Amino acid sequence: MFLSRFLMVLICLISSQTLASVLVNSDPIGTDIELKQVSPTEWLVTYNFPQKISSLDFGRNLLGYRENAWHSISPNSHYQRLNQGDSYLVENALSLWTFQVNLFQFYPNNSYLPISTFSDGGVVFDLGQLVAQVKTALGWQSMRPHFILGALQDQQALFLTDDSDEIPSYVYFGTKPVLQKGHLKLLIDSKLPSWLLGIFSDVIFEKLIDFYQKKLSPLPAKSTTLIVAWAVPPKHHFESKILGGEINNQLIFTLYGQGFEVESVFTRQTLLKTLAHEVAHLWQPQASVDVEQPEFHEGGAEWLAVNTLLATDLWTRSQYTEFNKNMQYQCHKQTSDKQQGVASPDYFNAYACAYDYFRSLPVDGFKLWEALLSASKRSQSPIDQFLIEKTLKQVGTM
Repeated sequence: MFLSRFLMVLICLISSQTLASVLVNSDPIGTDIELKQVSPTEWLVTYNFPQKISSLDFGRNLLGYRENAWHSISPNSHYQRLNQGDSYLVENALSLWTFQVNLFQFYPNNSYLPISTFSDGGVVFDLGQLVAQVKTALGWQSMRPHFILGALQDQQALFLTDDSDEIPSYVYFGTKPVLQKGHLKLLIDSKLPSWLLGIFSDVIFEKLIDFYQKKLSPLPAKSTTLIVAWAVPPKHHFESKILGGEINNQLIFTLYGQGFEVESVFTRQTLLKTLAHEVAHLWQPQASVDVEQPEFHEGGAEWLAVNTLLATDLWTRSQYTEFNKNMQYQCHKQTSDKQQGVASPDYFNAYACAYDYFRSLPVDGFKLWEALLSASKRSQSPIDQFLIEKTLKQVGTM
């Protein structure tokens, strides 16, 4: 079935393009990208291509980031919003394309930020937002980026991953030193309230990561960076937001809202659950995620998080029990709504029902996930219903 579909797609491609263009488009185009900070709130991004291009397609529009913060300063070029995505076009193809990028501060709910700002003016830049599809005379090609950094005088520009075989995810502009704690690099805003500093500098490493390593495996990533920015909100802004999470084996968070300034039982409980969930993703490589059934990825991380919090005494038994009741209720409601044709937020399917599924299994969940991750890595296949059922039989006989 898959092979037939693949052949049909290939035939369509060849019928609409020359064979040469299909072959050329299969290779990424090597691109030098210079990211140079020119003021505390402004950068120049210069793309140097080995051949002339006529368009850049960045894909999904992210919070209005590019249309508000990016300005193409190359001649005869303009921004275009197309199919909810960001594109730039130029009238005459060029090989050198420069953008002015301004600091972008916007704090929506449940989102990753393209630029994270520290209270001392330091900035972490998401390099993934600089990578695009490029259009050459032969058609569209992906980009193989090589980043070149430039910092302000008396400041530094640092890649926050040193794995030579990977494209770096983030770069830091500022004066703070990056600390090392085991396999973890720490870049934590010094203005965090003391109770938050304790959680991010001690609890994540000494409780969460240590427990996952004992139950699952040593930390898979060669190098993981924990980035925590403190966004000082306007006065009387009491809403608390935790933005960010795990991405490309890095943990990046921005905390926003005066609700974080003073510790409360609810705020601590919510924050710990979010952190334990995101740390669990470090053990779930991208290859293990089934795009057709992402609920196993998210629901599994939720199960690992909550049971780790209970086992490490970061949550009480009553908090754990109350959470289980709420997830059961939310899953039941989502199922009922679906039967009645009422749309429910994706959270309740991807988290609540999948969490409840793992909670109901008659096996040790940590042993199951240890076996699932091992089987997924060994077979290079995603964690789906088939792999779970197959692994359940093996774990049940251990």
